[in-house]
Amino acid sequence: MPSVWIDECERVEEILEPLSVRAFRFLSEFTFSDVAAMQTEDSDIGPAYAVLSENTDSSPDEIRVFPYESKMLLSHRPEVRLVNDVLVRQTDEQLQLVVPT
Repeated sequence: MPSVWIDECERVEEILEPLSVRAFRFLSEFTFSDVAAMQTEDSDIGPAYAVLSENTDSSPDEIRVFPYESKMLLSHRPEVRLVNDVLVRQTDEQLQLVVPT
């Protein structure tokens, strides 16, 4: 019996969880400052970016009103930090880009 080929693009609605990206390479169209600007403008991670770029310690009351994503990023300091003004997470082996929406 021949197997039926399934177009993965048709299944995109079935994906329930975000996909993981293990490697990321900047295309020449995106500079570090472009990505930093996108991270700054992102409503979910922008507050964490602001705290890290200003190198300030926000009070628990200030952080309490942040979006969940920003709270999580700030709770993982110093692994989460700015490199070349871009928000990244340092693992044992590599830097991972914090991708803005």
